[in-house]
Amino acid sequence: MSEEMMTCPYNKSHYVSRARFQRHLFRCKQSYPNVILRRCPLNALHMIPPEQFNHHISTCPDRKLLKQMTHDFNRCPVKDEIPDPSELKDLVGEAAEGDWDDSNVGSYDPLENTSNSNIIRHNNLMGMTPAVKKAFREEERIRRGDVKWNEQDEEGSESDEDSD
Repeated sequence: MSEEMMTCPYNKSHYVSRARFQRHLFRCKQSYPNVILRRCPLNALHMIPPEQFNHHISTCPDRKLLKQMTHDFNRCPVKDEIPDPSELKDLVGEAAEGDWDDSNVGSYDPLENTSNSNIIRHNNLMGMTPAVKKAFREEERIRRGDVKWNEQDEEGSESDEDSD
């Protein structure tokens, strides 16, 4: 397992693995407060002396990644397809025109809103007795109109009676 080793810019005798280099830079910066280095805007692991900073920016190996990203962004077709804000109002409809400061609006009751929807509700049944859990599941089956469950229960009870 050969990890890439990097040389510390604060002390040239420090060789650190790339995975631990960020932490090492932080600690070395505190240990060497008199050494002044600038951080490269293209790669946070590049610490450069101020007199070499401009040259580094123009020759940084990560610069090509930035150029590629900006080139891809400039080719992106989405930037030309931004709609006019007046068109967005039509898309939103009446919800955008409502009075958001109206205090006469009732509170939201999730149980009431979901009781009329054909969705599976899971009530917080933890700590409830098995009878309460069974009653809730049965009420949910009736509410949703799950005929399959009712037919299976009836068929199962009839077959039990026939076997007696």
